[in-house]
Amino acid sequence: MRSSRRFRGHRSGIGDSLFFLAMFAFLLFWNGVVIHGLVSDLSFRNDGAHTTAVALSTRSETWQDEDGSYTVHFTKVGYTVDGEKYVREISGSFEEGRRLDVLYDRGNPGEVRNPSDVGIGSIIGGVVFLIFGIGMLGFLVSFVRDWRSF
Repeated sequence: MRSSRRFRGHRSGIGDSLFFLAMFAFLLFWNGVVIHGLVSDLSFRNDGAHTTAVALSTRSETWQDEDGSYTVHFTKVGYTVDGEKYVREISGSFEEGRRLDVLYDRGNPGEVRNPSDVGIGSIIGGVVFLIFGIGMLGFLVSFVRDWRSF
């Protein structure tokens, strides 16, 4: 049986509200992820300890999209902190047996990164994404405020 009330092009307040809430939640999540990444990078950059690791093996992953393909390289490294040995993976491609500098978390030595992953470029990129996310959040709120005035 058909409902006697049919949609005739009028906006639905519930639909608008759900759209706003969904976009708002997504943008809050986006900004949270970006902030988490920035804090993690800054923490490693400022508080991480340097040690020498040995490259054990390298692998690569290739992804394809509409613009072509790209390859990301990862290197398994071995290093020792306070007499305990760790084997972890970092980004980048390094020749097997090569000694390289890595950063590890003093509170959790099993967490290690390539120092170039927490360089100034990474920090600037994170700040740009955060500004974009905050800008989109502001745009969404102002758009909804203006939309409601119609």
